[in-house]
Amino acid sequence: MLVQPYARAVAGDPLKFAYDPATRTYTLTFRIRDNAAGPTQITVPRDTYPGGYRVDIQGSKASWGDHGQSVTVSTHGGAGAT
Repeated sequence: MLVQPYARAVAGDPLKFAYDPATRTYTLTFRIRDNAAGPTQITVPRDTYPGGYRVDIQGSKASWGDHGQSVTVSTHGGAGAT
């Protein structure tokens, strides 16, 4: 069974996304779009991170839901990458 984090929705144009199973590191880089209808949502499976996880974000704000199995990244539109 393949269990890994992934972006369910991206509030912009994805530039790079990858998951490294050896380090259990998920990376998502995207260009923010002014007309995005909602936030970026990332699924974080508990099976992948049973001891928890760390989120590093540049230029945005994150919140957690679904008992820690999802991360919502709120952006403010405009140029740049997150």
